[in-house]
Amino acid sequence: MQSVTVTYDQVKATSTRRGICKACGLRMVKQQTFTNTVNPFNKNPDGSVRTYAEVLARVQAEAAAWRPEFLHAKCER
Repeated sequence: MQSVTVTYDQVKATSTRRGICKACGLRMVKQQTFTNTVNPFNKNPDGSVRTYAEVLARVQAEAAAWRPEFLHAKCER
């Protein structure tokens, strides 16, 4: 039996936020990468397939809206 692997174009946006830990008061940086792919299943509400530019705009909006909670892993315990 044969299997076929399809690889779609991946779109990335990275967001970095600086803040102060709520528990210990030290400065910290949090970074997260948001990804999505351009594929036939990623569609607009009208049913058309999203273009690379549309997927990029959506990923960048998601990255811009990201608001992390500033708390060190050691301070969570």
